[in-house]
Amino acid sequence: MTQPLTGKLAAVAGATAIASALALTATASPANAATGWDRCTPSYSCYFSEANGNGSYWRAPSCGWHKLPFRAFSMWNRGGGKVWFYKADYNWDGWGPYNIGYKGSVGGNASVYINVAC
Repeated sequence: MTQPLTGKLAAVAGATAIASALALTATASPANAATGWDRCTPSYSCYFSEANGNGSYWRAPSCGWHKLPFRAFSMWNRGGGKVWFYKADYNWDGWGPYNIGYKGSVGGNASVYINVAC
């Protein structure tokens, strides 16, 4: 028994619609999100809650004093000025400066406050 021509056309049209929908689904997935150091955009100093640019990420919105949302263990200074770190202890111990371009550990002295030079 042969299928009428309209039935064959409907089957082909249906298969084409399914293939098109699958193709759109495959291309609509989001691009890979940046991870690690790659989250730090030029012109900002960036801070990470773990070593080597891992963990939570935060970037200073401007120069001046900032309280970090976590204790920073690594940073990348891609901003326009030097950075100093401070602990919130009774002595306000600090260390730095970390010059423009510095990328790495902040010496195991997990910081809570930073001062970014303009």
